[in-house]
Amino acid sequence: MKQHHSPENISPLSKSRLQTVVNFLNKVEADFAPHEVPTTSRQRCINIVRKQYRI
Repeated sequence: MKQHHSPENISPLSKSRLQTVVNFLNKVEADFAPHEVPTTSRQRCINIVRKQYRI
């Protein structure tokens, strides 16, 4: 079963851990051309998560 934390219900500890993981992923994820960004893993796993969880 997949656990889901909504931005409103995430604990401060979980939010901190999420931010750490997203920052690490950002360091290793490849850059993409601007026209490719909307469909990339960077968009799904970094950009959207940062916006959604305000991190």
